Amino acid sequence: MKINPKWNWLLENIHTFNGITADSRAVHANYIFVAGKGLAQDGRLFIQQAIERGASCIVAEDLFIEIENIHIVNVLDYREALSRLAAAFYKYPARNMRIIGITGTCGKTTTTYLLEAILIASGEKVGVIGSVNIRYPKMHEVANLTTPDPIYLHKILAQMLDAGCTYVIMEVSSHALEQKRVAGIDFTVAAFTNLSSEHLDYHGTMENYFAAKAQFFLNPRLYAVNNAVINVSEPFGVQLLAKLQKASGTTRVITYNVNAIAHKTTLAGIEINIENTVLHTHLMGIFNAYNVICAVKIACVLGINITDITKGLLELKGVPGRLERISTTSDFYVFVDFAHKPEALERVLQSLQQIKKNATILLVFGCGGDRDKTKRPIMGRIASKYADYIWITSDNPRTEDPIKIIEEIKSGITNLSTVVLEPCREKAIKAALYQAKAGDIVLIAGKGHETYQLIGSKKNPFDDRKIAQAILKGLEV
Repeated sequence: MKINPKWNWLLENIHTFNGITADSRAVHANYIFVAGKGLAQDGRLFIQQAIERGASCIVAEDLFIEIENIHIVNVLDYREALSRLAAAFYKYPARNMRIIGITGTCGKTTTTYLLEAILIASGEKVGVIGSVNIRYPKMHEVANLTTPDPIYLHKILAQMLDAGCTYVIMEVSSHALEQKRVAGIDFTVAAFTNLSSEHLDYHGTMENYFAAKAQFFLNPRLYAVNNAVINVSEPFGVQLLAKLQKASGTTRVITYNVNAIAHKTTLAGIEINIENTVLHTHLMGIFNAYNVICAVKIACVLGINITDITKGLLELKGVPGRLERISTTSDFYVFVDFAHKPEALERVLQSLQQIKKNATILLVFGCGGDRDKTKRPIMGRIASKYADYIWITSDNPRTEDPIKIIEEIKSGITNLSTVVLEPCREKAIKAALYQAKAGDIVLIAGKGHETYQLIGSKKNPFDDRKIAQAILKGLEV
């Protein structure tokens, strides 16, 4: 990113500064303050505040001024500048590890867990950055964002390097790509899992959403991808492949088509035959076959042998909140899943039907507030297609009226005779578990691994898994 001589000077002298931030409230003495026009406000309006708090360098878009005793560096894109400065400030830790980025609507988290297990089985030290948590040897913390802001991201990468990590597996969200949070990082492998309706409140259209994902593979100035692993089982993967084939880049492209790979799934797990090798995993559901195949393809690109791949897949017992089976002595099955978008909900319901044919499915779910509203009736329609009994309840309503969200979900359902509207999530879960009979399947969807519920401005403790276990314990007495 060569904007002007001052930019080069700043990179060369980055370690003479005490810190870097894009938040004027976090500025301390001798800090670099990076400012530009964001989604909610213009950071340039807080330059004076940053200087008063001790900033000695201002990096900003379209700032053609001089301030006594303050270094001013003008840039074309403050987001890209922030990412590249963060990398420089932490001494480019990503350059000393192999970075794998996974993007797509569904499957990112599970694929990271699968690949992590394979790499550990091969003797590697692994760091993972994702929507459930950030983890590496002897360190584990809850994640706030799927892909962290650049400053924290490179700080974490530096810590992973210091801990001896040789690989980092990272979930890369469309928001992160649009906001250039991972700009300047070289990815040994980037994988595309799939694309379905999600985040349209942010991107506006599916075309924009796809474009955000596609730039990960098609914009080498921002994202250097050595190997691309693409799922061509679905239309958007085929589109991405066509774009990559037209590009004049040096990225090696590896594809996979789940429809051409033999696999079967039961309540015991999945069996997959890849190139005459039968692989087993404890994960369930046809949709997880996609994730397993993606992880195996990445592992092959990395040169991991089939013995370690086989061992790693078997050692992974499950993924938090991803079709996670709740232990019970009752004669019915209970699962918690993060499915909070139409395609994810449909996939998990289809999988449960296929795993246990003719089972009665009892579904508890809702939709998040202050998010894409168009998916609500669609999810209602999917629920009524696959579930026998439905409890529409609150997810994370945030600042929206829970009843209004529930009514919008209900609008997609034609047959309401087996539908209960219950805004209290705990009561909805309890009702479903009390109604379940031998052989039935109860699916509690939407929140998965989350340990909280966002109501208004409050973050209340709430874990579907713990709630279900407590209710089941009462039933077993």
